[in-house]
Amino acid sequence: VPPGAPLGLDGVYTLRNRGDADRIGTEMGAGSRAVVVGGGLLALELAAALHRRGIHTTVLHRSAALMRAQIDQTASELLQEALLDLGVQVLLNDEARHVHGDGRVSGVRTAAGRYLLCGGLFYATGVTANVELARAAGLDHARRDQRDAVRRRDAGAADH
Repeated sequence: VPPGAPLGLDGVYTLRNRGDADRIGTEMGAGSRAVVVGGGLLALELAAALHRRGIHTTVLHRSAALMRAQIDQTASELLQEALLDLGVQVLLNDEARHVHGDGRVSGVRTAAGRYLLCGGLFYATGVTANVELARAAGLDHARRDQRDAVRRRDAGAADH
């Protein structure tokens, strides 16, 4: 969950256990609006589940691709198309900057200046590695760089 997220505001949720899921189920009803912050597996499963309940759902992800740690760009684009076909709005390269509401969330202003009405704001952001310590220790390669190198190696081996 990003620092400064207004977790004390009604309608702002994290999904960490069954109790959280049950609470969401009783507080969000068909026809309401939700914003899911994140673009990983948990965020997308949550967005699909909310949509199935009749909740107008927007996925807000700061990266240019969904599930970028798990799938390649082409698969990410296909996944985004599938979500759009379901009726889930997907906003990439953007993030929540200010949460509005008086006692209960009513909307989110994004870094790009969009205003998204919502009665539910869901943080499903996973974790972000703090690579500053690795850089300070003189380590040259982040985990993603190593994973990309392995993918390139394996792709080359498959050609032979």
